[in-house]
Amino acid sequence: MTNLLSSLAVFFAMIAAFTPLLPGLIPRIGLLPLYRTRLIRAALIITAWALAVAACVNTPSSFVALPLVLLLTIPTIILEPQRVFVSLDDPKHVPPSQANLREEALVLGFEEDGYATAWPFETLAPRHLINDQVRDTPLLVAY
Repeated sequence: MTNLLSSLAVFFAMIAAFTPLLPGLIPRIGLLPLYRTRLIRAALIITAWALAVAACVNTPSSFVALPLVLLLTIPTIILEPQRVFVSLDDPKHVPPSQANLREEALVLGFEEDGYATAWPFETLAPRHLINDQVRDTPLLVAY
C-alpha cells in the first residue's frame, strides 16, 4: 500500500511539473491551456504532497517519495506560464538619434504610411512578446 501511495505521489507531481510542456508535445491543444492550469497544478501538487506524507506516516522507513515530490515541485513553481511569457506592454518610443543603439544593432521594424518604428532584438529576446500601438494600429510583436 505504501509503495502505491509513493508511486501515486510521484506520478501526480510529475504531471504537475510537466503540464507547461504539453503544448510543445501536443501542439494541437494550443497555448490557452497554459494560462488555465494554475489551479489544476496546485491541486496536483497538494495531492502529491498529501500522498507522499501518507506513505511516510504508514511506513516511516519509506520516505523516498518526499524528496522526489520536492524536486518535482520546484519546476512546477518555476515554469509558471506567466513567468515564461512576460510581455512588454506599450514600450517607450524615442527618435533614432536618442535610441543609443550601435550601428550594427539588429532591430525588427514596422512601417505604415511613412511612419516607422523598430524594436531592438535585445529588447525582444528576453520577452518574446511586445504589445505596442503605432498610431492607431495595435500590434503584437512576437519573436
